[in-house]
Amino acid sequence: MRLDRATGAKCYMLSARALNISKGETRSCWEWIDLCYGIFREAAQLRGVWSLEIRGKIHSRMLCRNSMYAAYMLFKLADGYTMMDFPFQEASISYGGTSSKRQVCLQAYMEDGDDGVPRKHILKSSWESRLPHSYCLTDDVMVPWKRAND
Repeated sequence: MRLDRATGAKCYMLSARALNISKGETRSCWEWIDLCYGIFREAAQLRGVWSLEIRGKIHSRMLCRNSMYAAYMLFKLADGYTMMDFPFQEASISYGGTSSKRQVCLQAYMEDGDDGVPRKHILKSSWESRLPHSYCLTDDVMVPWKRAND
């Protein structure tokens, strides 16, 4: 646990090693790489997968009652990688018997200062030949924010 410098809010971060990263039964689809920066020393690097499931959990006793929480996934796409744009991915979070699911677009990102979901997502992948050059996003599709220090 660490405190957010700007807000003083508690922040629980899970390293890649604390996550269950799976693609079927094989680990040959990803490998561990060393990081030279950040608070974690290593990350999982994918090797061309078509499906992926990442699971992580924290104990509920670490959380405070009557508090709101958010979950974020930090990731970096390799330069030139364009396979996470369409179709949209599904993200879900569960607590006890309650579950929440959303569609997410992992390819585009919102710039600092944007005040809403962008209405257009420019496609740069092999889907381009099958779809219009831009795809209208609806309010229920979430896109990543680019971190200020990247």
